[in-house]
Amino acid sequence: KNYRSDALLMPSTKAIAQRLVAEGHYENVSEAVRAGLRNLDREAKAMNAFLKMMDDAMASGIAEDFDVDAIIAASHPDE
Repeated sequence: KNYRSDALLMPSTKAIAQRLVAEGHYENVSEAVRAGLRNLDREAKAMNAFLKMMDDAMASGIAEDFDVDAIIAASHPDE
C-alpha cells in the first residue's frame, strides 16, 4: 500500500532530484527521493553489519597463532 507524505526539500536537494529526472534516471522527483531513501537504508544496514562484525572480532580475542608472514606468503604463492 502506498503512503502519501509530503516532504520539504531544500533548494539544493530539489535541484539534484530535478537534475536526475531531467537526465532520465527517474520518472519524477518522488521516484528519485524513494531511490535515495532505499540507498540510505542499504548503507545503514551495511554499516550495522560491519559494526557487528567488528564487535564480534574484538570479542573473540587475539589469535595466539597469528602469523602475518605465512598469510602474505599464502596470498602470493608464485613468489
